[in-house]
Amino acid sequence: MVQMAGSPLEGDGSLMRFNKGSAVLALVVAGITFAVSPAIADEGSGTVDDSGTVMVGGREFGPEDGVSVTTESIEITPGTGATVGVEYGSTATPPKGMVTPQVYWGTSYAYSTEYAYLFYRGVAKAGGNVYSSQRIIQVCIHYTRNGVSVADKRCSNASSSGGWHAGSEVVSNAADSPAWTGPPTILNITTTRINPGIL
Repeated sequence: MVQMAGSPLEGDGSLMRFNKGSAVLALVVAGITFAVSPAIADEGSGTVDDSGTVMVGGREFGPEDGVSVTTESIEITPGTGATVGVEYGSTATPPKGMVTPQVYWGTSYAYSTEYAYLFYRGVAKAGGNVYSSQRIIQVCIHYTRNGVSVADKRCSNASSSGGWHAGSEVVSNAADSPAWTGPPTILNITTTRINPGIL
C-alpha cells in the first residue's frame, strides 16, 4: 500500500481506522455541518447491464475492456467516531523508461467518518490508477441501513484523454439512526475496473 502524504487513513491497506485527533481537527477546520451532499453528476452508476457493459464518465466499457464491478460493504460501529474505508494504492510498477506517471501510480479511495453520533460523512475518489492488475476508473459510495438506501449514491470518475487523470473527490452524508439499538449503517463501496492498457 502506498500512503498518501498527510493521509487520514492508517492501516494495512484493507480495512482502515482514522486518527481521532485528526478527525477533531478536520471537523473544526472544515466547519462541517450536516447538509445535503453537493450536487455532483455521477455520469454512470457502476452497474453492469445485461450485455456486460458499464457507462463511466459518458464512455462505455464492456467485456473487451475487461470491465469488472466490485462492491465491498463495511458495517460501521456507531458511537466510536472512527473512520473506516479502503485505500487502493497503485500496485504496479511502470516499465523501465516509461515517462507517463499517471498511467500507473496514484490512489483511489473511499472512507467514512462518524461525527458527534449524528451523521456519517463519506468521501470517494477514483485515481485512474492500477491496483491488483486492473485500472480503477470509478469509485462510488452509498450508505444503507437494513438493506435500504439512506443517502444518495455518489461516484467519482477518472477520465482519459491520451492518459488517465483522477476524478474529483465526491462527498455523501447520511444521518445516523436515532435508535440506540437500531440496525447498523453500512458503507457500500463500488469500484469499476478495466484492463490497465485501455486508454
